[in-house]
Amino acid sequence: MENSAADRQRSEENPLLLKLKQILIETYREESDMRGIVFVRTRLLAEIIADWMSETDDLKPIKAKKCTGAGAQITEGGIIKVVLYEHFSTCF
Repeated sequence: MENSAADRQRSEENPLLLKLKQILIETYREESDMRGIVFVRTRLLAEIIADWMSETDDLKPIKAKKCTGAGAQITEGGIIKVVLYEHFSTCF
């Protein structure tokens, strides 16, 4: 898979994103129907990572989604537990 200039620039700015991208690409190459969860500390970071994956050419096929825990208010992107369980059951 070839990297676009924007992908290289973002990856060069943050070596952790480069490592995450490498791991995801290698895993996806081995098992294209893979499923996984990337845990982050904040809701904002979850949104940023999901957006980054959706905008990165090599990671687009993975179809990343942001999912925040039941502890967050609905206005902050939180999900009630029943909906959270339903969401996870459709992802896995």
